[in-house]
Amino acid sequence: MLLRQEQTKSIKGISISRNGPSLSHLLFTDDLILFGSANSNTASVFERTLTTYCQWSGQKINNSKSSIQFSNNSRQATKSAIRHILQFKTSSSKIKYLGVPLNSGSPMKSHLNDILVKIQDKLAGWKSKLLSQAGRTTLIRTVASTIPSYTMATTLLPVNMAKKFDRSLMRFWWGFDIHQQHKYTPKAWSSICKPKSLGGLGIRLTSQFNKALMGKLVWHLISNDSSIWKTAILNKYMSTSDWVNVKAKYSDSRFWKCIVKLNDFILSSVSIQINNGTATRVWSDPWLPSLHPPIPSPQIPGTYHYPDLRVAELTLENPRRWNMLLLNTLFSSKTIAAIQRIRLSQYQFHNIHDQPKWKHHSSGKYSVKSAYAAFILHTNTTEPDIIWKKLWAVKLQDRLKLFLWKVYNDILPTQLSLSHCLPIADNQIYCSLCHMENESLDHLFLNCIYSRVLWRNAPWPLDITCFAQAGIRNWINIILNPSDKLQISVSEVHNFQLFSTLAMDTLWFIRNQTIHNVANHTIHYFITKTMELYKEHAKAWEMKSTETHHNWRPPESEDTFSITFDVAVRNNSSTSLAVCRNHQGIFQFIVAQNNRYVDPNLGEATAAFIGVQEAYTRQIAKIVLQGDSLNTIRSINNPHQAINWETEGVARDTRFLLQDFQEWKAVKIHRSQNRCAHSIAQWAHSNLEFGNIPLI
Repeated sequence: MLLRQEQTKSIKGISISRNGPSLSHLLFTDDLILFGSANSNTASVFERTLTTYCQWSGQKINNSKSSIQFSNNSRQATKSAIRHILQFKTSSSKIKYLGVPLNSGSPMKSHLNDILVKIQDKLAGWKSKLLSQAGRTTLIRTVASTIPSYTMATTLLPVNMAKKFDRSLMRFWWGFDIHQQHKYTPKAWSSICKPKSLGGLGIRLTSQFNKALMGKLVWHLISNDSSIWKTAILNKYMSTSDWVNVKAKYSDSRFWKCIVKLNDFILSSVSIQINNGTATRVWSDPWLPSLHPPIPSPQIPGTYHYPDLRVAELTLENPRRWNMLLLNTLFSSKTIAAIQRIRLSQYQFHNIHDQPKWKHHSSGKYSVKSAYAAFILHTNTTEPDIIWKKLWAVKLQDRLKLFLWKVYNDILPTQLSLSHCLPIADNQIYCSLCHMENESLDHLFLNCIYSRVLWRNAPWPLDITCFAQAGIRNWINIILNPSDKLQISVSEVHNFQLFSTLAMDTLWFIRNQTIHNVANHTIHYFITKTMELYKEHAKAWEMKSTETHHNWRPPESEDTFSITFDVAVRNNSSTSLAVCRNHQGIFQFIVAQNNRYVDPNLGEATAAFIGVQEAYTRQIAKIVLQGDSLNTIRSINNPHQAINWETEGVARDTRFLLQDFQEWKAVKIHRSQNRCAHSIAQWAHSNLEFGNIPLI
């Protein structure tokens, strides 16, 4: 209705640039924002349109929640006339929508102070002393840090304000009292706010979270997204499509200046997905995701042959493949290896244009979580450590995982660590349980008489003092990898991890009660308490563990064939393999292909493709495609929803062949049902057996 009124010139919307689109209205859920000239005619058209809509839909406008905002040059008489027609009140200049000021000229400092007060009030209401640190971590991650999210998605906060937000969250996490200025905080907040894969707790540092949120707008602007706000912004600020050299002028809006600040980093995180390759420039576009930077190097440094060369010109047809003669002429060996890791689509690729993809997420789509991790990595030299992945994946309560994290980072307040920052007498540094040595984590958990006696009576008896010299970090590594270090059987790994963690947690609890004069517990009490807790937890986990394993079953129908597939990845290459069997389980064919790429998702998808391709060549009409990779099965069933952007092309090729089958389906099976394809893939990769493998 409003669009028709605009088309007939009954109303005139606003435009932020000379050639930009005109906006007469914006809709979000049940909210409506109208834009128009400040005159009685426009107000009357709005009033009639809204009245007609209400009559047709049965909905009503809440006049008490509706308001009008005028530009500064509107006359008072005009304002009164419009208010009378619409029956709306005039809004304050500080009006907000979703917590963000609608008036760009409103003071940002005042608005941010309001948000800070809101965060502090929220934290004060939670009473940190009554919550465990694990509970505080969850509340910060899920509630407190999201309060300013709408504001942070549209503007970059001043550095000092971001620090104030972080300080409020930090004080709550460490359990500061309201008026307490100083407290023992042995780990930097910036380290705690790293992603879990980098050794943090996944709490978001405000400044980096702010960039990640606003980076989403930059991503929409540089990607192939089409929206009215993008068109309006680009028409106002971008005279060309050259994002690499874009600059902000002094007179530009605060929003655009923030966009330009983030532009370089977002551009460095883009990788071009090669489809038909006609638009991607070989020497300047980022199309080689395995290289850093993702652009090719010439064979002779500084010599760039064919400056306007496109990726499509590097390929040959029937079948589509890389032109190795041309590659060897133009590029360095490192670049050639990177090019060969890109799989070229074989079917229906001519009309599919190359697409920009977000290289920090497997889906190729921008996500705030992956962007935050990328910003953290950009400002830190820390690399992901496998220890963190194992720690957060272990089957324990979140509180116990956090306890292990604290032990590994040596941030529990032992007497020895406190003595470095507090005036503690020498005789008070000794262990409060055995009084034999200084109380450190190494002593308490690996050398104290309480620990030694417990482990002698444990379900897995051992001399815990043997691990004291290597230190507590080494012991945590052993807990997370007991099969490697202690030859604990696979079936006992979880129980060992559970017992080890509960033993340390209980010992720390008893130590705290002793040092604060709550109680003095004997070694016998400690052992009994630990065993009781272990049995309770083990029983609870036993009830949860219902995993069953099944053997592979052949198809029920005589004319249907099963194709199972898998990939083996090792030594900078991979082998994709597919096995075809009939309704009696008799092998029909085994086909393998060696790949230069090592991405397991791409390898799995390729395995499915070569299986379908071979079945198509043999004119098999009905197949069941079975694999243990859920991502691959999903991408075949719907190539447009591929979990990994690098598998989109091969999934599309597979789907193209499948449409000629009389009947097909792709289903996910358990790893135990895919042992045949898995074992043969490993054998083929080790013995360099590729192509159609003879059936003996």
